[in-house]
Amino acid sequence: NIILSAFGRHGHFGVMKSFFDSLPEVDLVSWNTLLSAYATRGYSYDAKTIFDEMPYRDLISWNTLIGAYAKQSNSAEAKILFDKSPARSLASWSALVCAYARNGQLDKAQSLFDAMPERNLVSWNALLSGFGNCGEIKTAKAIYNRMPEHDLITWNALIASLVANSQFDEAKESFSRMPERDFATWNIMINVYCQEQNFKEAKFVFDMMPEAELTSWNSLLLAYTRSRQMDLAEYWTFSKMPKWSIVSWNLVMQIFGHNGLVDEARAMFESIPNRNIMTWNAIVAAYASNGQGRVGIELCTRMLVEGLRPDNTIFISILSACSHVGLLDQGL
Repeated sequence: NIILSAFGRHGHFGVMKSFFDSLPEVDLVSWNTLLSAYATRGYSYDAKTIFDEMPYRDLISWNTLIGAYAKQSNSAEAKILFDKSPARSLASWSALVCAYARNGQLDKAQSLFDAMPERNLVSWNALLSGFGNCGEIKTAKAIYNRMPEHDLITWNALIASLVANSQFDEAKESFSRMPERDFATWNIMINVYCQEQNFKEAKFVFDMMPEAELTSWNSLLLAYTRSRQMDLAEYWTFSKMPKWSIVSWNLVMQIFGHNGLVDEARAMFESIPNRNIMTWNAIVAAYASNGQGRVGIELCTRMLVEGLRPDNTIFISILSACSHVGLLDQGL
């Protein structure tokens, strides 16, 4: 079972299933380990198949699959399992509250929450996030004030709800009162200042972080991309990034395009190993915004050859460029 669990944690599902099938004896722990591996990674269809094949189940089995559906906001399937479950625990109730809240079914989430024989932080936090994400910030605040205790997830849910409802000052005040913070907290606050167009403050918050992760770097990079008036030298600080994602590459290409550095943008484009549609958008926009519509059209042709279909953003960039260089008919 330890080996089976290790395969699941590392996502080696084919090897895990083969190993499971080769076991001379399989107990309930083995079945639950296999079920949990698929459920945790979001493979609810495979998890349901395994669940149906299980010769016997316990409460852990039922809660694992209910939780898998809850994470995917599939409240309908979660409710079916909840009703069929021969027994229920606090985890069962909390998972269904999460499913309703994530699916925006706030009345059902509240009704189920009120009917719970007992509650924990998971159910409280789910209700808080659900109302906050759906714009019911007044109710979200009331839930926060009613909670018997708060943890880091509670604080992050509150701040995220305030930000989602453009209550930035309250988000900053809550941030200042937090007893502890994690990467999610810092990233939320960086995004707060980015939304306010206060890029210097976003950089200040970034510099305060004990340690920055890739998401934090990308958030600040996005701020620089949006702030075209900032000195280009600021952008080169990102050579210090410990690693880059496709988001990082795409944002820097946009920066080059905004500053007329088309050759630099093209060199970066050609060096990116796995391009996505946003990568193509960035390079086409770089040429289009700098009056090189012909090259943009050539890139669209290359996209088609490589099996990618241009989206509306690329077409808008091309049409804009073509209109400035007398190629509007070709762009159309």
